[in-house]
Amino acid sequence: QGNAVEIYPFTQSDLQAMYPGASVPVQWSPEFMASEGIVTVFSTGASYDPRTQTADQVGCEYNEDATRWETAWVVRDLTPEEIAAQDAQQAEIVRDERNARLAECDWTQLADAPTNHAEWAVYRQALRDVPQQAGFPWEVIWPVAPQ
Repeated sequence: QGNAVEIYPFTQSDLQAMYPGASVPVQWSPEFMASEGIVTVFSTGASYDPRTQTADQVGCEYNEDATRWETAWVVRDLTPEEIAAQDAQQAEIVRDERNARLAECDWTQLADAPTNHAEWAVYRQALRDVPQQAGFPWEVIWPVAPQ
């Protein structure tokens, strides 16, 4: 109400707790929300670099420019340990994807596979070289499989 939000997020359960035993609507009309002092809070994203920072939602605030309530965020720099852990996690995700792509074309290396073995061998080597790319693990250029 006014310039402060008393309960955020405010749910159907919160409303039922305020009025025990009363029937409350499942769908909240704008008229009902106004009568109860309930406002819509628009979910906004925080602006930050996910490689070196993290953003924590800390409630909501009134955005004068947009004339609406929006989610509020606190952005902080990650510690070197958090960055290293995040890099390791991303590297694992990329390696898992690389391994899946290799497994999908294992058949191409069978002696009797009806395909161009040399083209597929080059593609498979390019997949193995993904971790050596300059932007790894955050910027990966995936090789294109032969047709």
